[in-house]
Amino acid sequence: MLLQRTATPGSAPASPSSDLLPDVSGSGLRPGVVHRLDRFTTGAIVAAKTARAQRQLMAAFAARRVWKVYLAVCVGEPHSRAVIDAPIGRHTTDRLRMAVRRGDGADAREALSVVHRIATDGRLSLVAVLLRTGRTHQIRVHLADAGHPVLGDPLYGDANWNRLEARTARRPLLHARELRLAHPHSGELLHAVAPAPDDLAAYGARLAGVSPDRFDAWAREATDAVLAEARDSFEYC
Repeated sequence: MLLQRTATPGSAPASPSSDLLPDVSGSGLRPGVVHRLDRFTTGAIVAAKTARAQRQLMAAFAARRVWKVYLAVCVGEPHSRAVIDAPIGRHTTDRLRMAVRRGDGADAREALSVVHRIATDGRLSLVAVLLRTGRTHQIRVHLADAGHPVLGDPLYGDANWNRLEARTARRPLLHARELRLAHPHSGELLHAVAPAPDDLAAYGARLAGVSPDRFDAWAREATDAVLAEARDSFEYC
C-alpha cells in the first residue's frame, strides 16, 4: 500500500493494518509501515498489509532495490549534477544532529545521493535527488555539507535564508516525490508519484517559470529527463 504524508506539521500516514500487524522488525516503526520520512518531509511512503509483505519490502529497501526520488528547494546554485558519496553518522557534539563523517567515526554508514539541479534563479534552486541509500536526514545532511542546505531546515539550514523566507518556508522544503518498487508477492512493478504540497510547489513554480497548477506536470517532465538513463538501468529484483 502506498500512502502520502501531507505538509501539515507533525502529520504522518496512518497504517490501516495497525491492529493486525506486530512490529516485526523491532525497529519501532508503526505496524505495517516499511520505512520512515523525516519529520515534516512530505510525500510517498510504503505500508504493508501483512507481516510477510512488510519483511519483504523492508528487505527490498535494505538491498537498495527501491527507486526513491525527492524534490528539494535549496540555497544557492549547486552543480547541474553531483554525486555525493559521503558517509553519515552522529554529530560528534550534538546528538540530535547527523553529520558527514569522513574517516572519523565507527558509527558512520555509507550514504549516496545523486543530485540534479532542475531549476534555479541563482539564489535558490530546485533539485531532484535520487536517493541510493536511506540514512537518517541523508539529503538534508548531504546538501548542507555541499554548501546548499534545504530551505526552511531548522537543524541544517542557513539561518539567514530561513529568517528571510520564514513566512513561506515553515518547514524543510523536502518532498518524497516518487517511489518505484516490485510488489512483494507478484513482482509487479509499482509506481507512485506524490503531488508536491503547496509550499514547495509555489517555490518550484517560481524557479521553473511556470504557474503553480502546472508545476507537477513540469516536475514530472524535468525529473524524467535527468533520471531516464539511471531509471532504465535500475534493478528492482
